[in-house]
Amino acid sequence: RDEAFDKLVQYRRHVKRARQAMETAMAKEREDKEEQGRVVSMLKEKLIESEKHLALLQQTYHNVSLEANSDKARIDQLERELAPLRDENAMLVKTQRQLQSRLRSLANMERRQGM
Repeated sequence: RDEAFDKLVQYRRHVKRARQAMETAMAKEREDKEEQGRVVSMLKEKLIESEKHLALLQQTYHNVSLEANSDKARIDQLERELAPLRDENAMLVKTQRQLQSRLRSLANMERRQGM
């Protein structure tokens, strides 16, 4: 009878320890799930922020690209307008050199005649 009672007490202790271990494990599992939920929420927020940042960068790139294309078109237009002015300037420089040469020649002739 005492032996049976001792076994019953041991069994109850064993059941109590097993129940405590199970409750501890379940509590740990709940904590882990909660932590995973927090991590997943944080990662979702970071993903949303990253997607917003990416969209902003894409829009900025698009705007800069449009501006660059517009600037290039304006530069091309200015170069087309500048081409005749360059030609005219080259012709004026050539005429200026010819006139300077002619003036030197005239000055030389006057010096020779004045001697």
